[in-house]
Amino acid sequence: MEDRIILYFGTDAAALRRAVEDHSSYISAETLAVKWVSEPLDGNAHATSVKVDGHPLTIQLRKVTTAI
Repeated sequence: MEDRIILYFGTDAAALRRAVEDHSSYISAETLAVKWVSEPLDGNAHATSVKVDGHPLTIQLRKVTTAI
């Protein structure tokens, strides 16, 4: 895999948000994310919602098509 992506992680759970932030370098390296955004991506993003320790987490990603 060589595709690079933009990532959005959304949650209202403070502890989960901190965990994502604390591990953002690792997540970026494993997913080839080149950019994180703090607002949800528009309609052409791939999205899923999961629960982590009972807390909802929205994950969105979009393939980067141009240099950032």
